[in-house]
Amino acid sequence: MRRTTSLRAREGTLTIHARQGASMGDRRDPTAVDFGRRGRVGIVAFLLAWSLILPAVADDFVVRDDIVSDPNVDLLDPEFDSEEGLVVWQDLTGQMWLAQVDLVSGDLLPQDGRGELLDTGLAPIGFTGNGPEFGYGLEGPVIGYTRLIGLTRWLATATRDAQGTWRPRLQTNGADRYRPEGTPVENLGLNPARLVYVRNDETLGFVSSWRDLAGQEVEGTSTTGQGGRWLGRDFRFTAFQEVDGINQIVEVDAATGATRSVSTSPGLKGGAFNWYPPEFGGDLGVVGLIDFEALGVWRERAGEWELVSTFTVPSEKPFLSSPEAFVVNGRSYITLVAADVLAELFPGQPVGPSEIWITGLDPGQGFYRRIDDPLTVEQKSEPEPFVLTSEAVVYYTEKPEDSGIRLLRRAATGLEAQLQYGDLAYGGDWANGLRGPRNCACAPFDIPDTHLEVFTEDPGGIVPYRHATGADGNTYTPVQSLAGGTAFAALDALGAEAFRIDDATLGQQIAETSPLVDANGDIYIAAESAVTKLDAQGNVLWQTPTAGLARAPAFAPDGNLLLFTWNGWGYVIAPRTGDVLLERRLVQREVGETFSCVALDQPNLCIYLTAPVVNGKANRIYVTQNLGGGSSVLQAWRYIPAAGDGTAPALRRAWLGASPVIAGPASAPVASADGTRLYVQDGAGTLHAFAANDGTALWDFALGFSAADPPTVSAGGFLMPGGTGTSAPGYNRVSILEDLGDSAAWRLRLNDYAPASASAVGNDDRFVLAARRRATGELTLLSVDPGGQVRVSPWGEGAQTPAGLGSINLTANGGVTVTVAGSAPRLKRFTAGAPSPLDAPR
Repeated sequence: MRRTTSLRAREGTLTIHARQGASMGDRRDPTAVDFGRRGRVGIVAFLLAWSLILPAVADDFVVRDDIVSDPNVDLLDPEFDSEEGLVVWQDLTGQMWLAQVDLVSGDLLPQDGRGELLDTGLAPIGFTGNGPEFGYGLEGPVIGYTRLIGLTRWLATATRDAQGTWRPRLQTNGADRYRPEGTPVENLGLNPARLVYVRNDETLGFVSSWRDLAGQEVEGTSTTGQGGRWLGRDFRFTAFQEVDGINQIVEVDAATGATRSVSTSPGLKGGAFNWYPPEFGGDLGVVGLIDFEALGVWRERAGEWELVSTFTVPSEKPFLSSPEAFVVNGRSYITLVAADVLAELFPGQPVGPSEIWITGLDPGQGFYRRIDDPLTVEQKSEPEPFVLTSEAVVYYTEKPEDSGIRLLRRAATGLEAQLQYGDLAYGGDWANGLRGPRNCACAPFDIPDTHLEVFTEDPGGIVPYRHATGADGNTYTPVQSLAGGTAFAALDALGAEAFRIDDATLGQQIAETSPLVDANGDIYIAAESAVTKLDAQGNVLWQTPTAGLARAPAFAPDGNLLLFTWNGWGYVIAPRTGDVLLERRLVQREVGETFSCVALDQPNLCIYLTAPVVNGKANRIYVTQNLGGGSSVLQAWRYIPAAGDGTAPALRRAWLGASPVIAGPASAPVASADGTRLYVQDGAGTLHAFAANDGTALWDFALGFSAADPPTVSAGGFLMPGGTGTSAPGYNRVSILEDLGDSAAWRLRLNDYAPASASAVGNDDRFVLAARRRATGELTLLSVDPGGQVRVSPWGEGAQTPAGLGSINLTANGGVTVTVAGSAPRLKRFTAGAPSPLDAPR
């Protein structure tokens, strides 16, 4: 339980630096806020009462608290951008550095934090009260910071140009302006970024001022507090103002300068943090400190602010500092510091041994957890929550007493992402096995030793190499007649046609695109200039025009429909209604006798011909583009889901450096099971591996044949190359290779069998594909693993037909569906249980 007797020892006056400024009327440099007994009676009585009902902190949580920075580098006040996994900070010499966070491990890249030098000559943090901060706008991420020109603090920003290079600049009329805060992520892609900052006015003293980066010469000013923090995407921010002798949280309308109270309860307020709690149904929330001893949570409901809860944490340390809210799995949590003493020189920061805690938004939840290592009795400050691909962590600064070098630590919260890799809001592992989120036929299904043919069906046309299998077992495929017309057909689990819809009905050419099936059995078909949603009976639910053909739609991390069109557009579409949530031209091209790309910022990027990888945990999208010069490029995009206030989703570049260029045509990317690696196969016969976090090339492997088809990757890191013996004459042996980390090596090569279709992989690193006996040309269905266990099942009807084979899908019950193209087009379905398994010769 929390000690209440410690309150007596703290009566009197304590000088505390508030991060967002001093009380109104204090015209000194805004670093000190005085409070004594004002407003204390109510909060002390509340804490005494609350201590009687606080639940004990007892759960199965195990502390994982690691140093992630170089122990020889004094890493001061890092600021995190969770949208692109960036970290910005300034060192003691005034240099500003940019680094990255590995979204899977949470490691700092590089470990010393010195990834890219952005600027020099920054004002010391002791002279400004804060280091560089991220903001967001139409410009993408923006960094606001303070330069030192002579002895004058000067407002400065760094923004990214069209090529992705960070460009620092001093702001016009920036003298005596410092400690900027940028607009939050909800403003990304909507309005120009804005800054609110402290200005030293000769007449008014220290005041809050703000500006729009697109019109930086226009400045607004308010005398309420100094500096602030923007509220959502609205043109207003929270600040502090003394009301009846008590420092309160107020909001400032940056359009008019008018103020409105957020807090009105007793107790000095500080450390306000604004966010959209999912629990508030789209309303704004503010968490702040009351007398630096308790947390208050305010909600804006129907245009009015109200205090919804007041609580503390069950720590023996009486003071609280630096609350920040974050959201995991649709619930809000707050991280904060508990300390014995708060500093005079820095804004409410702890002095001496302190603790890092997380708590739930609602005290009724009874959730309180200390997450730092209790064996390190040091000064711990500035907690920064960050959601990795698998869990939420909190980064914080530790200052060991013996060395004085500030270290960056990462503490696990025990809040793991509930979604498993590949789980999506509107689909499951059955949703187009050819292109699950990892972008290959990689599903957590068991592949039996042997298979038995169920049906071979001619759907009445040439079947392209693209089909999908729904949760109901139906197979969905575009078909093209020899006369040139196209249609879309559905076959049930026994091969009977469930429905058919032709291109005349849809008004669109259907063939050569991949359908997508959601958990309800609804189907999404992208065609030449529209995407259409059908129900499981083939009825059109909606049709939405697009600027071009999207060869392969996918589900975005939040369940929306994601499209990359051949002519360079990105779309996010609401799957329920067909409403366009995002329509963004990512590249440009012109078509003449030959095509050329004309985008000024990306002169070589042209058409999207392949499906994307979707990493739902990391909110990352990876996709291959064909370049104007015949080469290809692997791109990474950050998917930014819509905020609770109805803002649109967005796509932003995810890698700091240049995207890797691949000679010649290249396949769609395929992700490893943990999402940390990407594999691309090129038309020159090379398989490439890249690091998903930054695009670094890890290894190249010469396959000995040329096929720009995606490989298949098992959970254990084994790969079967893409292509078939028909499409790539040199691919004459069924082969498996292994990713060894910094290289790859063959693990299995079957001399008697050549691949005749794409492959799929299930549990236990077992692959399945159609393969042809090289001696007889007879088709078989082959299951094989890297250890050399090989099983052969009879192909059944058409085993001697010299047909081309395409995609292959798995089902949860061990079934396999293969497309058979060529002069005898077929869809072939197998199920588990051939009567007599055959060991294949090696």
